[in-house]
Amino acid sequence: MNTQQNPRDFQITAFKLALSRNVLVVLDTGLGKTLIAVLLIKHYIAIKCLEKIKTIVIFMVPSVPLVIQQAEYLNSQLAVKVESACGDRTN
Repeated sequence: MNTQQNPRDFQITAFKLALSRNVLVVLDTGLGKTLIAVLLIKHYIAIKCLEKIKTIVIFMVPSVPLVIQQAEYLNSQLAVKVESACGDRTN
């Protein structure tokens, strides 16, 4: 299932900035940080595909529920294989 979203102007601005340097995007929940990441992943994969370089992208999140949520979202947005890995930290 691929339900593409149209990025807002501020997301495109963040995406373009992130193409040329490291950025930290700080937005409230639900304002599209993951969509910016999807745009970057798609761009990176397209470049590596043109160069015929096998590529692995790692997308990290701080909790197990977010691993599940983000993996589902990435699967809906990307035309590549998405796998998830997680574990609980117990002390």
